[in-house]
Amino acid sequence: MPSVFFSANRKPISEVVGNDATLVESFKRANGIASGDFLYTGQAYTLDFESLESKMITSRFNQMCLKDRVTLQSMVATNGENLYSEMSFYNRYLTHAALSDVNSLIGVTGDAKNPVWMTSKKLY
Repeated sequence: MPSVFFSANRKPISEVVGNDATLVESFKRANGIASGDFLYTGQAYTLDFESLESKMITSRFNQMCLKDRVTLQSMVATNGENLYSEMSFYNRYLTHAALSDVNSLIGVTGDAKNPVWMTSKKLY
């Protein structure tokens, strides 16, 4: 799985990869940084310069608004390695579609709370 990081504050790229111009250019290319030599607060980046998957992930994260990136960063900091499992659980059981299935099931069985034998008159 690719390693993706988020910059906690504005800092020079050289603070992450050092002053080697080749590394700085590789970093910029891998992270889609066209101009400038800085990372900004909340900006996603990777050190996997050769990984196409890492490039796609960081690009997707950086297209998100800053608020969403900060929320994601906080979730990762709080949940760590469990975040993927929790998101899988959410996507499987707690999405709108999944909850609609549960609600329709409850609606179908809603009359079971007042069974016929409880509402009918006593026969004896």
